Amino acid sequence: MNNVTIPTSVLTLLEQKRLTPNAFTLLVVLLNEKQAQGDTVRCTLKQLCAKTGLRKLDVHNARKRLKALGLITVDNGVYTVNERVAIQ
Repeated sequence: MNNVTIPTSVLTLLEQKRLTPNAFTLLVVLLNEKQAQGDTVRCTLKQLCAKTGLRKLDVHNARKRLKALGLITVDNGVYTVNERVAIQ
């Protein structure tokens, strides 16, 4: 895994308990994949489970949480991380 810089706004969400540990793990994996693949990340739910080490339900709930907070968008297996989160 590459080094990923996490913005303080995301860390604040984690401290305020608005971001669960599973959602944080998923976000870090998506940021890492974004660095490797480019702007968007193509991934299935099963692949995300393998990369995060979480169960399907945990990944699904974490994905819902990230979408609700506006940190990611998902369109048919293509994940886009919000620019305010993705520090180059």
